[in-house]
Amino acid sequence: MKLHHAKLSFNQNGTPCSDAFDDVYYSKDDGLAESRFVFIDGNDLMQQWQNWPNTRFCIGETGFGTGLNFMLTCRLFEQFLSDHPNAPLQHLHFVSLEKYPIEKRMLEAIHQQWPDLHSISKALIDQYPPALEGIHRSLYTFNTAHHITLDLVLDDVMSGIAQVPRDEAGLVNAWYLDGFAPSKNQSMWHDDVYKQMAYLSAPNATLATFTAAGAVKRGLLAAGFSVHKIKGFGRKREMIKAVFSSANQDLKKPSNTIPAQAPYFNRHQQASYPKDAHIAVVGAGIAGAMLALRLVEQGKRVSLICKDKEPAQGASGNPVGGFYPQLNAEAGINSQFFVHAFLYARRFYDSLLAKGIHFDHHWCGVLQLAFNDNTQLRLDKMQQRELWPDELAQVINAQQASAIAGVPLIQNALHIGLGGWIAPISLVKACLAHAEKTQRLRLRYEHTLSAYKSLEDEKSGVELTLQMASGETHKMHADALVMAAGADTDSLCQHKLPMRLTRGQVEAMPAHSVTKNLKAVLCHKGYFTPAVNGHHALGSSYVKDDMNTEHRQAEVSSNIQMHKKAMKMSAWVDALEQQEKTNISGRAAIRCSTPDHLPMVGALPDIDRQRVELADLYKALPLSHYAQGSKHQHVFVLSGLGSRGITTAPILVDTLVAQICQQPLPLSIKLLDALSPNRFLVRELIRQQPSSD
Repeated sequence: MKLHHAKLSFNQNGTPCSDAFDDVYYSKDDGLAESRFVFIDGNDLMQQWQNWPNTRFCIGETGFGTGLNFMLTCRLFEQFLSDHPNAPLQHLHFVSLEKYPIEKRMLEAIHQQWPDLHSISKALIDQYPPALEGIHRSLYTFNTAHHITLDLVLDDVMSGIAQVPRDEAGLVNAWYLDGFAPSKNQSMWHDDVYKQMAYLSAPNATLATFTAAGAVKRGLLAAGFSVHKIKGFGRKREMIKAVFSSANQDLKKPSNTIPAQAPYFNRHQQASYPKDAHIAVVGAGIAGAMLALRLVEQGKRVSLICKDKEPAQGASGNPVGGFYPQLNAEAGINSQFFVHAFLYARRFYDSLLAKGIHFDHHWCGVLQLAFNDNTQLRLDKMQQRELWPDELAQVINAQQASAIAGVPLIQNALHIGLGGWIAPISLVKACLAHAEKTQRLRLRYEHTLSAYKSLEDEKSGVELTLQMASGETHKMHADALVMAAGADTDSLCQHKLPMRLTRGQVEAMPAHSVTKNLKAVLCHKGYFTPAVNGHHALGSSYVKDDMNTEHRQAEVSSNIQMHKKAMKMSAWVDALEQQEKTNISGRAAIRCSTPDHLPMVGALPDIDRQRVELADLYKALPLSHYAQGSKHQHVFVLSGLGSRGITTAPILVDTLVAQICQQPLPLSIKLLDALSPNRFLVRELIRQQPSSD
């Protein structure tokens, strides 16, 4: 849901102050020096980094505010990498919570007083998210590699910190306990917050805060931190430093006021794969190509297995596709996932372009038209409830929509300015070409996976049986296997998951003298894109349980009639009927979706064993009673993207890469649970009836 921006003003010294909490964001004397003294030096970060044995270091922060602590930490980490290029530590992960984000324009103005941080400020502003509840991940690049990850958690501190995923060893290595003074903002300085911080802490995690309030000290002690006071910054007499001792691991459990994560949705990996592990990926569409790229960037070796002679021959082979989220008038799980997937995808694609990975696209914006009474009612509810930030989507009238579209429209619309269109084949080929440059990708075209077996012996991994076009078969060993084969995933998985296969036909319609003026993607029941290479993309049909992919004239007519009906009474739409008589080309493909319309990503569940392990879920016993749920070792699934692969693939791919590589996950716990491949079985066992989602 949309959050409220911070309301602030500036005191006589030019220091920003919160109107709601009547407190300054940082010291009026020297904000930079205060941040360095309290948080950098208070956590002995430079010394920790120099002696850090691992590749990743995670900082947790309560109160992002102006981003000063983050920017200063980035600058020092960049200097650390420059001074110690061969150090084991190469990646900084920064998790920060904020309930009232500062508006971007205000943030830019505040940052003007720190010219030394300009380059970092610009990078932050460029990726700064809308005021939307949830976890927003952005990546920051030094010397072509992503060295800093920011997970900005926009939410109330209690609900936000409870949604941060962790692994069994903990997550955070150092805490910045920030925020307005305890006397001004008591909810930030709460015993349950300290307990959740302890729960997220790795062994021997450090902590520093500007305050020395007795209640804070007692709360940290009760949560398992060893606490002592040192001299404070400037005129402050004392501040607190603390360490979460490994001796207090038995205290590491969530606060009783925060619901624990269900163990059967646990994503912890039993196996730890080596840096150069060999990962077999089945499927060379959008998901498979992006996954191959991200894995080789992590140093993994990838065999990409494709049954066709070239990539993107299935649902990812459409010439042009619309890029936008599916927004509803309710902020349910589906809407939350699709909006976060969309925002993540836009940052993902912009980062590809910045790295020189070019693909055909245009961020021309998308207009979702109010084409009937129900969709107009949905737009009215969106506007009344103010669910989505204006930076994401705005309800506009027909006159405004016409000006944006470049053609006359009579409908009101939802304008999604960050959207547009992407050419999927161009995107797939660009990802694969860049991945091949690493020499860690092997493309196995005209190969079909005919069987696989998880190995439980000392060799471990997965044994694959591949069949070539000639009919010859051979074995291949991989450390892990990922099923990302779209509609073929259902038949390839030896253990069935609930998937729905739907035929969809799209058309490539020659541009008309009127339609060629279209400047934005139009959406209703289908979509209509601006002319690309002289043709509009128009789609799409939905035919359940039809696996035939021939191009059908009957569906050409139904697609055009769908568009005419949705945009009736717009004079230019008559051009569609004229174009129906021309030689329209197109293609059909089979999409793979799920009963609840959300994709699935994660380890492949052993459904038969879980059915036994979780048989008494209907009893609603304490979560500690239930097992984590058996999985097929080293086998993963990434499927069910339906017709929204362009929008959802980036966040799904990075979620799976993080899971395989045992890195922090980029989504909230509730969204991760909603994407779990075993969710349908869990619902079935809770309800004691087959899932009908």
